[in-house]
Amino acid sequence: MNPNMSPKLKRFSAAFLLAAACSAPAFAADVFVMVAETGGAETGVKEGGEGAAFESSALWEGCLLGAFFEAGHVVSNSPILALGADFPGAEPPQAGFPAGLEAALADARSGGADYAVVALLGYPAASDRTSRPEQVRLRVYALSPYRFVREISAAGGPRTENEAAHAERVIRGLIPYVED
Repeated sequence: MNPNMSPKLKRFSAAFLLAAACSAPAFAADVFVMVAETGGAETGVKEGGEGAAFESSALWEGCLLGAFFEAGHVVSNSPILALGADFPGAEPPQAGFPAGLEAALADARSGGADYAVVALLGYPAASDRTSRPEQVRLRVYALSPYRFVREISAAGGPRTENEAAHAERVIRGLIPYVED
């Protein structure tokens, strides 16, 4: 500011600049969430089927959507997918997108998503609808240009801990990797 300005004009200019900076629109990333169940062969869910076979899958999906929404991002999702008995994603995440989720990735791209967040939930072979996943892999991929960003692996959580609290704690570790 000009040192020859009157104090009133300086205060007005400072207030105007502060108001302009605070009212500038903040842009949010468009995040597409995909949840895939693996394992749990005795549930009767056919491979490639849509819809949650496990209650925990819906819980993880809800926590993912909620956490990214609360962080100020625009979120959307695909139906929960059943990928069969083998846990995909054992290969390094940089090797490519998890097999079986290509259609969901195409949906994310056609919808203009900036990021895809993939949750791979591995369930025990002998399990029922109330089983918790034994293994959770959360991955973030940037879609334009396409690149792997980050993976967090975690156990399904101790039985003594509230599963939603565990999921939220793990998911919070991903939020800094999705940029506005």
